[in-house]
Amino acid sequence: VDPEDPPVDPPVGSGKVLYLSDAAPKSATALSGPFYDENEQGEPLLLDGFTYKKGFWTHPMPNKEAESIYDISKYDYTIFYAVVGKEQKYVNALPGSLLTFRVYVDGVLADEVVDLVAGETYIFKVNIAGASELKLTTGVGSDDLTCDGSIWADAKLTMDKDSCEEHIWDEGRIIKDPTCAEVGKMQYHCTNCIGDKIDDIPVFPHTKGSWGIGEQASCTEAGTKVQKCSECGEIVDSTVWD
Repeated sequence: VDPEDPPVDPPVGSGKVLYLSDAAPKSATALSGPFYDENEQGEPLLLDGFTYKKGFWTHPMPNKEAESIYDISKYDYTIFYAVVGKEQKYVNALPGSLLTFRVYVDGVLADEVVDLVAGETYIFKVNIAGASELKLTTGVGSDDLTCDGSIWADAKLTMDKDSCEEHIWDEGRIIKDPTCAEVGKMQYHCTNCIGDKIDDIPVFPHTKGSWGIGEQASCTEAGTKVQKCSECGEIVDSTVWD
């Protein structure tokens, strides 16, 4: 399958973030793809239950890694950022197969994740300050299976947190669901840099269950009836009964 027509580079300095799906690579090779901002079937990029608006999908070849090479010499970004993982909806995916992702800066391996399985993700935050070339590769894992689509989600050139002049937070994603006993957690990412923040999600109200006996009544003392939360078991109401 021929790669999708690559995008055209935006002007230098046109924004604080450059998504690689909006940039033209020097070269891009794969068994299938790359496809930009969608998978091979034209569906949104999905990793770990979260849909990404930006990124690209590609597929390693049987005996050669899929790779995309970018000329970044004309930019002054300092960080390459991406969330990577195996395509969860790829029609020909092999259960249990593994993928390896690598990032090279000026021909030198800067970071890698080896033998990533379905459902796992890895975040690249690679220093590219002053670099001329960025190469991203996807290959098979130690199992030598090849029938897997891979996603470079939110792949972008950006700035480190300290260099960001203004944090603009995205819509966020829940990383811990709240309960009636514990607060949840919502994570936000800055759209201008690699910064993030985590806010609490308030606990939700107890779910009142049926009434039960708290303390038995006696011939001299009244007893109690209690109502417990059906989710956590905490007593939420009580009353006296004879």
